[in-house]
Amino acid sequence: MKKNRLGILGLALFILNITSACHGDNEDYNTSANITVTVSDSINVEKMQGTVTVVNLNNKQSYSSSEFNGTSTLIEVMRGSYSINVNGTVLYHDRQNIKHTKSFRAASSYSEFLDHPAKASVNIIFM
Repeated sequence: MKKNRLGILGLALFILNITSACHGDNEDYNTSANITVTVSDSINVEKMQGTVTVVNLNNKQSYSSSEFNGTSTLIEVMRGSYSINVNGTVLYHDRQNIKHTKSFRAASSYSEFLDHPAKASVNIIFM
């Protein structure tokens, strides 16, 4: 009788272990969004500064960054669909090596941030 109980208890623990081991929680909700402002090949960007704001299209949560690395910035966001808005100033050289400073903006109404890292690019519009 004791052997049957131990056998049943062992089998129950084995089944419980298998079912709990197969349960895979996916708590990977965040990603890094690498957003690049695309500029023309005819200019050489020396410095870009401004603010990148991304807004989640489902829950309207917004994330912002003002730290540019060249023409790109990295923002930690929740995975999903976003709109992107960029406003700022850029210092660049043209082909004649003349320095210019201009205000710019860039935007995208729909970008998906699902991969690790997610990538998006927006075209620069000089103002």
